[in-house]
Amino acid sequence: MSPTCVAFAWVSLNAWFWSTVFHTRDTAVTEKLDYFCASAVVLHSVYLCCVRWLRWCLRNRPRLPHVWKCAAVVLLLQALALLELLDFPPLFWVLDAHALWHIGTIPLNVLFY
Repeated sequence: MSPTCVAFAWVSLNAWFWSTVFHTRDTAVTEKLDYFCASAVVLHSVYLCCVRWLRWCLRNRPRLPHVWKCAAVVLLLQALALLELLDFPPLFWVLDAHALWHIGTIPLNVLFY
């Protein structure tokens, strides 16, 4: 897993760099670089999370009967991440995608605990 984690660190550093550039020099190019690099971080974290936690779940399933809850939380969190990527106008002028993402993560804490 070490090369995957190092790659994630580089992708994250790249995103932070372009975010800093965008917030100091707001141009069309820096805005696109900021959003594209942030999307790369989200997609790489989805990959890293699925590989790390789902692989662990599969390996430990025979001796830990409750490991299905961990796998369910990982998959549901990744599904909720789509709310961050697929932004939409607020429902009833209150609930936007980000608010629904926060609301959706509440029951997952209980399941994971």
